[in-house]
Amino acid sequence: MPIEVKHKIHSILMGRKVRKFYTLDKWFYEEPCLREDTETIERVKILECELPLMKEKDEIFLSEQGVYATIQKVTTGTDGNMYYNISYVTEYIDELEKTKNDLQPTLTSLIQKYNKEKQIKDEREIKSKKSESEINTKVNQIKEWQQNNLDKIKGIIIQEIPRDKDGNSIINFETQEKFFNNIRLNIPKEYLVIPSMNKITYLDCEGKNLSLEIQK
Repeated sequence: MPIEVKHKIHSILMGRKVRKFYTLDKWFYEEPCLREDTETIERVKILECELPLMKEKDEIFLSEQGVYATIQKVTTGTDGNMYYNISYVTEYIDELEKTKNDLQPTLTSLIQKYNKEKQIKDEREIKSKKSESEINTKVNQIKEWQQNNLDKIKGIIIQEIPRDKDGNSIINFETQEKFFNNIRLNIPKEYLVIPSMNKITYLDCEGKNLSLEIQK
């Protein structure tokens, strides 16, 4: 809603001379690239007139240019005039081609480095997935053997799941599975490993027939 004013102040509108250029975008998870950017390199007086007092983010219509501009900064000069930095661009200094040529060697080097690191990362992920698949196969073989040979089970290891003060698990299901699988692979298959909220307990069951279902 317009604010009614009773007087006007001698005002000077300062437009922008803008430089257009490229900068390097370097992100860890994305390939480096050039990004177009701009900066104000100089303020240029475009109008001197009597205006009502304005504030930042107000809009003003420039009749000669036929466009609206936004007030970006308001300053009272030592000469008593009001100075308004506005968003209107009086001139573009185009340095896109120059900065592109200047940055190209660095960009090429960064892309090569990024691709090399990505290749290493991908190879590690493939190796990790292969290793995980092999672990799951071995664990499933152990579980199957235990289900089919309950009379050969010598004991049960009940392993506590780490929990917070409210009793909630501090590790997700996937991490729990990796944790317990690691235990299963490092003890004789004649021993069952059971997740529990209790402390680590060993139950001697050697020589006994157990009827215990192992969930896959």
